[in-house]
Amino acid sequence: MSEQASNDLYEADIAAVLETIWNAKFIVIAFLIGGLFFSGFLISRQKLEFKSSIPLEVYNNPPFLSKAEVLADFEFVFKDPNVFEMWKATTANTVLKADDLNQIKTIEGLTFSRSKNDRSVAFTNKGIEIKSNDVAFFTAVNDYRTFVEDTLTERYIAGASDRLALFKDNSALFLKKLNSNDTLTTLKYLAGLRLYIESDKEKRPLMIPVYPTEPAKMGAAKSMILIVTVSAAGALGIMFALLYASIRRQVEKRSASPA
Repeated sequence: MSEQASNDLYEADIAAVLETIWNAKFIVIAFLIGGLFFSGFLISRQKLEFKSSIPLEVYNNPPFLSKAEVLADFEFVFKDPNVFEMWKATTANTVLKADDLNQIKTIEGLTFSRSKNDRSVAFTNKGIEIKSNDVAFFTAVNDYRTFVEDTLTERYIAGASDRLALFKDNSALFLKKLNSNDTLTTLKYLAGLRLYIESDKEKRPLMIPVYPTEPAKMGAAKSMILIVTVSAAGALGIMFALLYASIRRQVEKRSASPA
């Protein structure tokens, strides 16, 4: 078969397919309308959720902890139910509940870890993630974050004071440190402890004060749902029309052939 004949056959096949689709245009239109209604159903069933975050960046870490360790401490204390109850006792009529921070759930006596998507407040690499656009809820989370920061600062100041007192009360240990090869490191460490204790008097925050991000809608956009659903329905309609035409031709051939 020549190349020209092959091209003519290919064009004839395309023309036949287009003719089949045109003849079954009402079927395709019916599928498109069905897809339109189905996309409306999906949009109506879509749960409207918002997400925001409060970035966390350590500003004034104690000399005996790295910034990463402070962030780990912060997350641990933030999730501590005892700390939450302490804050709740000082806060009247808060909309934030312990269950919003709870990391586990119990089903028929078995304990499971709750996924991040199942929690109103969760930790990510960007900070504290909040799934709400309620101003009161957002304010409560931020107030609790401040309380946790103050709680950690008190613990760190107490820890720095204890470490400094240990060096002062144990002169032999102090002299041994000075006589060792890390004399400069020890002096810097002691100076860092004193500076950190003084920073509390200056009210230097543990975390850098940052503004939370504006709540944004989660989930697929309505336009995207509409486009994908209607396009898929149209494709299904075309496939159905071609399959139906193919089956009908096969039936007609069998009917026309002699018994």
